[in-house]
Amino acid sequence: MTEAQRRILGFFLEEAGEHLQTIEQGLLSLKTSVADAELINDLFRAAHSIKGGAAQLGLGALQKTAHRLEDSFSIFRSHPGEIPVDQHLETLLLRGYDALAQLLQQVQDLGHLPEAEGEAIWAAVEPVFAETETYIERCSVGMSLTWPYRQKLRIKKLCRQL
Repeated sequence: MTEAQRRILGFFLEEAGEHLQTIEQGLLSLKTSVADAELINDLFRAAHSIKGGAAQLGLGALQKTAHRLEDSFSIFRSHPGEIPVDQHLETLLLRGYDALAQLLQQVQDLGHLPEAEGEAIWAAVEPVFAETETYIERCSVGMSLTWPYRQKLRIKKLCRQL
């Protein structure tokens, strides 16, 4: 790794650490703040920023994990205050956060993310994201989540199964 690449990675890790704190704090207050559009936007932007940085650095498992968190936050963002956040949903989201933190810690400790380790973490957390999506969909039955949005969730789920 060149000096320039080390500096870029350092900037990414510094920013990602800040975004990780934003996500953790937001998730811990989500039950009482789910209708707070600013909080939801902060969560979405934090996951989006980590996803983008990871993509630029070729950190695939980190990118996929951040992307799935971003997808979850997108649902809250599109339907502010409409998805009830109970203990189970909070736990699912925190498990996704934990995987993201674990992946970032690997990069911090090693200066890179070994593909096999990253993919193992991703493989362990992907079912959590699938359960999160299904749970949100079930919780939203009878709510104002639009039919096209529900179809979009189903199509995304089917595409991931391919």
